[in-house]
Amino acid sequence: MLVTEMKHGPRPTGQRRSNVISRSRHVVARAAVLAVLLAAVAAPSATAQVPRDFWGVLPISHPSPEEFQRMGRANVGTLRLLVKWPDVEPTPDGYDWSVLDYYVTYAAENGIELLPFLYGTPGWAGVNCAGLDPQTCERVPPLTGQARAAWTDFLQDFVTRYGPQGAFWSETSEPYLPVTKIQVWNEPSSQTYWRPTPKPKKYGALVKISDEAVAAVDPSVQIVLAGVFPSPELGKQTRFTKFLEALFDVKGIGLHFDIAAFHPYAPTVKRLKQQIKVVRKLMRKGGVGGKPLWITELGWGSAQPFENRPLIKGIEGQRMLLEQSFQLLEQSASKWNLAGVVWYSFRDPGFGFEGCPFCESAGLFDVAGNPKPAWFSFVQETGGSPD
Repeated sequence: MLVTEMKHGPRPTGQRRSNVISRSRHVVARAAVLAVLLAAVAAPSATAQVPRDFWGVLPISHPSPEEFQRMGRANVGTLRLLVKWPDVEPTPDGYDWSVLDYYVTYAAENGIELLPFLYGTPGWAGVNCAGLDPQTCERVPPLTGQARAAWTDFLQDFVTRYGPQGAFWSETSEPYLPVTKIQVWNEPSSQTYWRPTPKPKKYGALVKISDEAVAAVDPSVQIVLAGVFPSPELGKQTRFTKFLEALFDVKGIGLHFDIAAFHPYAPTVKRLKQQIKVVRKLMRKGGVGGKPLWITELGWGSAQPFENRPLIKGIEGQRMLLEQSFQLLEQSASKWNLAGVVWYSFRDPGFGFEGCPFCESAGLFDVAGNPKPAWFSFVQETGGSPD
C-alpha cells in the first residue's frame, strides 16, 4: 500500500558471493554486544510462541521520540521503514542520512529492529522515463546501464553505513542494533510502484542485482522480497498468482533471496488464511518452499464501514480482526514458516490516499495520537505495555 515516509540462518555455502570483509576490533566487540541485544530483542512474547521481532508496525507518518519509546514498551520488535532513494541521495553521492539516522537511533534505543524497504529511482540516475512525469518516473526500476550502477552503489553505501559492520555504529554510542535484512522495492506487481508495466522477470532481475550488490559488502545481510498483494474482492486473484508463479520461475531466483513477503489484504480472516495457503503452495511449486514468509503488511481501517470498501471495518471491527489474524498467524507460525507480521500502520496520517480508501484509518492510533481499541489488542498479543 501507499506510504509517504520512509533469524533465519544464512544460505548454504556457495549460494551467494562470499566476499567476506575482515572486521575491525571495534566491530568484533560490538558483535558480542549484538548477540546479547538480539537475545533480548528476540525474547518471547507473553504467549511464548514467537520472538519479539515477529511483531512489527509500519509508520506512515514520522514517529516522535515518545512514540518510539511507546513502541519499545509495547514490545514492537520490527519497524518496517520506507527508504526512498531519491530522498536519501538527491544528487549523485550527495547523501542526506539525517532522517535515516533518526530512525536508526531511536529504533536501537528502544530495542526495535529495522526492516528497510529500499525503493524509488532519482531522476539523475538515467532511467528511460519517456512520457512519464518526474514523480511517476521514480517508479521505473534501475535495471540497466548508469541506473543499475547507481542503484548498486546506493545499496552498498546503505549497508556500509547501517549494516553489521556499518560506520554508523562506530560513530555513535547508541545500542548496537544494525540492519541485518533489506527488502528490495515494494509491491512490484502494481503500477503504483513499478512502471511502465509490472514484469516479474524484471523484478527478478532487480533482486539479483540487489543481492549481488549487498553480498559484495556484507554477505550476512539477508534479502527480503517485496510483498505482493491480491485484490480484497472475490474472484480477482489471477494477477498476483501469475506474478508469483513467473517470479519463482526466474532462473536461479532462489539463490538470491532469503525471505519471501506477502501483503494479504483480505476482508476476513478466513480469506487471509486462504491467501497465505495459496502463496505457500506457489512457493513450493516454484522450488522455494523451504524459505520463510514474512507478512510485511496487514491491516484494516477503523473508519465507518460503507459499501464496496471491504477493508474498512469500523473501530471494533478493526480490533476484532487484528486479534483474530494475529492469533492465527502466531498459532500457524511454525506450520507456515512465518518470519513475522507488520501491521499497517502505526498512526493515522491525517490525509487521504488515492486508490487506498482504508489506508487513512488503518492506524493503531488516530491522527492526534490517541490509541484505538486495536492498539490494546496489539499489545495483548505482544505481551508489552500499552502506555
